[in-house]
Amino acid sequence: MNQPEVGPSRARPFTKEQRIQLSIDSGLSLSYESRIDTMYAVRLSQCRLHRSFTTVQNREDLYWIKCRHPSCGFYIKYTKSSQNEHLDAGVWIHSCSVNDHILNKYRSPASDFNFLAKYLLPHVRNGITSQTKLQQILVTELGCNVPLSVVNRGLASAFSTLQYNEEKGYNLLVNYCEKVTNNGGYSHIDTVLFQSEDSTEIPPTEGEELRRFVRIFISLKEQINVRKFARFAALDAAHLSGKYKGVIMCATTQDMSGEIFILAHALVPSEDERNWNYFLSHFKLAFDGVLDFVISDRDKGLSKAFKEIFVNIPHSKCLRHLSENFKKKFGQEKTDILKHMAASYSNADMLMYQELLYNGNDTHDIINWIERADPKTWCRSMFPCPRFGIITSNPVEILFSAIREKRHLPALDLIVFLETYLLSKRFEKSEKAEKMNGPVVDRAAKEIEQLSLQAVYLRYIRTGNNTAVVTNTASNTRFSVNVELKTCTCGYFQERLIPCVHAIKFLTQTGRDPRLFCDNSYRVDYLRAMYAEVENPSGGTVIADLVVTQPLIPPVVQVLRGRKRKLRIESQSVAASNTSNTRKTRTVICPLCNVQGHTRATCVRRNAEAAIQ
Repeated sequence: MNQPEVGPSRARPFTKEQRIQLSIDSGLSLSYESRIDTMYAVRLSQCRLHRSFTTVQNREDLYWIKCRHPSCGFYIKYTKSSQNEHLDAGVWIHSCSVNDHILNKYRSPASDFNFLAKYLLPHVRNGITSQTKLQQILVTELGCNVPLSVVNRGLASAFSTLQYNEEKGYNLLVNYCEKVTNNGGYSHIDTVLFQSEDSTEIPPTEGEELRRFVRIFISLKEQINVRKFARFAALDAAHLSGKYKGVIMCATTQDMSGEIFILAHALVPSEDERNWNYFLSHFKLAFDGVLDFVISDRDKGLSKAFKEIFVNIPHSKCLRHLSENFKKKFGQEKTDILKHMAASYSNADMLMYQELLYNGNDTHDIINWIERADPKTWCRSMFPCPRFGIITSNPVEILFSAIREKRHLPALDLIVFLETYLLSKRFEKSEKAEKMNGPVVDRAAKEIEQLSLQAVYLRYIRTGNNTAVVTNTASNTRFSVNVELKTCTCGYFQERLIPCVHAIKFLTQTGRDPRLFCDNSYRVDYLRAMYAEVENPSGGTVIADLVVTQPLIPPVVQVLRGRKRKLRIESQSVAASNTSNTRKTRTVICPLCNVQGHTRATCVRRNAEAAIQ
């Protein structure tokens, strides 16, 4: 049989004999019932051949691929008829070798997690759910060494196909909210009416059943119980990477042993003032009591919504985000001084670093920048209440890093994962608290022990039953201590609510245990009550038996137009006007006159020569 030629004439239609031979050699059929089956079969055939390909066209009427190696003439075309996807033309023999694909590090067709989900689905149905075993199956059957992260995404997608697809998951959200509320938690789901004519959102009215999902707020009974003991909350949002995109908003806290716990979470379409208003209003309704403070980044929508809902609670700003913005404009040296200024426990130390910060040529710009940033929201010594040493929003950033590989999950899958995650973490923290001995948590006891070693080099003069003046012999500085009011002029005692090194010197010399002067939130009994087992817990995440009573349409996918924003090289005029900018700029030299600052097109010499001619 004559094989099709490689070149301009290779697009000729196949003869019947060539179609049969192609089907035998490549393992492909002459036709498929749908586009999904066609794409899966082509990808599977290339995986078995250990070849990588690139898609040339992927339209409704044409699916065209070719080999990724430039010199190889392999290609396949499938065209769509009224019924099936028919094999139309192609050169099915690779002229390249497997080593060409390995040496050039071409991406394997098995790297697509959607393909892996369909391929691994029979194995998952047979009970194989280990990522390592599934990775070995791919090596044995397809000869593809797929990373565990891609296998994990394929496994999650396969689980979603077995339990419920993304569209069906939205139908179950209404029942999930009812379950959470019946178990003593708090939940709220926001929907709007669906217009089939123009697919726009209108205010809800009675009498309609077809609705579109907008956003959902969840706080389980276990989260509400922990919230009663939480002293602060860290707020932030992260973008989702699933089919319907969106944003996940979370409020987390950190106990005095350093453990992080989720207080509430929500799925919203975007991070703006309207959605932050929705999240914070329900966050306020879900819990009793008042937080000491809330910390977050400087998001404008969050700041405006917080001022409207939480009027009497101080709002602290994250120092890490603040220092990154400061570094872009004033450099690393000034940023280090700014961090010391923000972390100072006393006003005297803060003013000392402030004077160092103001020394330089850009003093006026730094003063204006700090005034606009409002140092009362991020300086320890100027903040109106103690923050237990928390100066960044790491308690919520760490959570988003932990669930980074799960952001692609559908809405219900992600909510179920968060429920399982926080329930398991709550149980681990409860067991850890039960094993603690002593009046305070292990972290506070270790910190007091380290400070006691430093207290050896101090001297004290007792001025009362609960007051003393402690002197540092090295720097010859004095500090006034009052253990009854839990204060010290160094500021550490008031900020951390743990005895500072000066208070520890006075307490140990007078025969008193410094651990007993810690705040109640550092006590082991407080931590055990925080993670205590609640009555009638939510009982796991078994929701597969939920009945769909109100169908929901998935949210609208909003894809931004244009290419992604990238860093650009600044022009000479911008670099000259902003001398404090540390970003590297490109030196432009004219090839005609060898002068910097312009190009050939704008050269004065060239324009003058053209005028003379």
